[in-house]
Amino acid sequence: MSRNEAPKLTFKVLGLLLGYPSRELIDGLDELDAVLDQEDLLDGENRAPLAALIRDLASRPLLDLQEEYVALFDMTGRLSLNLFEHVHGESKARGQAMADLQEIYFEYGLTSDKELPDYLPLLCEFLSILPPADATAVLCEAGPAIELLQARLEKRGSAYAAVIACLSRLSGSPSESGVIDTGGVHPPSFDELDRGWEEALIEFGVADAFDSCESPAPGRTGTP
Repeated sequence: MSRNEAPKLTFKVLGLLLGYPSRELIDGLDELDAVLDQEDLLDGENRAPLAALIRDLASRPLLDLQEEYVALFDMTGRLSLNLFEHVHGESKARGQAMADLQEIYFEYGLTSDKELPDYLPLLCEFLSILPPADATAVLCEAGPAIELLQARLEKRGSAYAAVIACLSRLSGSPSESGVIDTGGVHPPSFDELDRGWEEALIEFGVADAFDSCESPAPGRTGTP
């Protein structure tokens, strides 16, 4: 895959769907859906749950969506959309990691005064301005934290798990850790998986991403 390929707006769409529900978002859902159809990066297995989330957002009162969103992501630390919380917790290393990530954003002209650099929707916006190969590399680095978040959302039965599953798919490693795909052989319970993730060191170094995990996601459709 050439790094000269055009960036993919699918990443930005996924980030917007993970953001706080607003009237602007709801009014633009048809446009976001059209982008997903046009770029066709997601296969049917991921596209169908994502379409269900979009229908749900379009059909429910905005206030209900906002209250549910706050209760899910802002009131539950284990579901935080700030990825470094799952990597570094409250350690000093988190501050340095965010500073490094912010510096990379600045280099690409991406700024935000509202959210921390490790906020997943902001990371998705960053991915949308990168060549596809580089976006895949960054997602690969973030993969363990993303898979952990996906597993936790799926346990809660949240429709937002569909968005995280798409990011996991586009990272090129949908289940190497076993969190998503246990191979059907005596799968461990969620609590066992969760403890395993908390005990393991999750590394997420975006600054090193461009030198590792370079291979494109397997099985993607619609890419040249």
